[in-house]
Amino acid sequence: MDVSRRNLLQAAPAAGLLLAGPSLASCASSIAAQSAETSPSFPDLAASAQPITPDEHAARVEKAQRLLQDVGAAALLLESGSSLTYFTGIRWGRSERFTGAIIPASGAPAIVTPEFEEPSIRESLRIEADIRVWNEHQNPFGRVAGILSDRGATDGPIAIEETVRFFIADGVADATGRPQISANPIVRQCRMYKSPAELALMQTATDITMAAYRHVHANLQLGMSSGDVSAMMSNATRALGGSVEFSMALLNEASAYPHGTDTPQVIREGSLILMDCGASVHGYESDVSRTWIFGEPTAKHREVWNTVRRGGNRARNGAGRHARRRGRRCGAQLLRKPGLWPGIRHARTFASHRPRHRPRRP
Repeated sequence: MDVSRRNLLQAAPAAGLLLAGPSLASCASSIAAQSAETSPSFPDLAASAQPITPDEHAARVEKAQRLLQDVGAAALLLESGSSLTYFTGIRWGRSERFTGAIIPASGAPAIVTPEFEEPSIRESLRIEADIRVWNEHQNPFGRVAGILSDRGATDGPIAIEETVRFFIADGVADATGRPQISANPIVRQCRMYKSPAELALMQTATDITMAAYRHVHANLQLGMSSGDVSAMMSNATRALGGSVEFSMALLNEASAYPHGTDTPQVIREGSLILMDCGASVHGYESDVSRTWIFGEPTAKHREVWNTVRRGGNRARNGAGRHARRRGRRCGAQLLRKPGLWPGIRHARTFASHRPRHRPRRP
């Protein structure tokens, strides 16, 4: 039996977990979708959610420093992205201008950013760190070399976080003359293990997404477009206290493609509705897909749903690593018969490579 959280809305005639993919069908909402949002009163499910504290950010930095010492690295280099947020609290988008952090194996971390961005960077910084600014006529990677010198980090390679772009890693190498190694043994050992505070935020984000799904399921109408459904989901997510990360709604034939189709689709009797949506609460996200039928499912719908469920059960029910591997092969063989495997394999691969703060299946 599936975990209850993954059983789609009990009122739906048929439900199941299918494909995941980035938003494609989000567009302006119609009057029908807007009117469905004006009447209900939503509870703020994120009202009691607490952001990650400065103490927890500091503990993450301390753990990274212990791991740097274990591998003999001088420092960890981060640029804008989820790892920078994880360690420092800074939320910043990537551009052609370098903003990042240097966490030395010992001593205080430092932030490098353009001078005109310093006030914004300070606003979200959650740890004790000095900020080294640079101007347009200056080399930002020289600031990295200066930080290493000031911290006495004169020996050992620099560990480069895996998403750091080439021009940054290359510029740091030129400025410091230091060898570089992968930071995966450091960063992953920190981020793979979720604290109670992280789990609580991910659970809240998931609760918001599921509550929004229930609202959408109860308010769908004939003739709604994929954009209408997506807008209804986004509006409900916001009203429930979450930030919208993505809101994809695929209808009818479009649901057969992982990322949909440009052909317009509307809800009709027997429409298959596939949604893949995510909410964010203090930077921690949900990512939940649900599929159901508008109206009464056909015999073919039930056959496909039950086939997918049997395949998933076979893949999950093994005991031990080798048994699970055999179970996955068995499930794959079952799903190939009706031609379902390519899309499901895509969803599994896509979900396993997202670098964000999301709950993962073991």
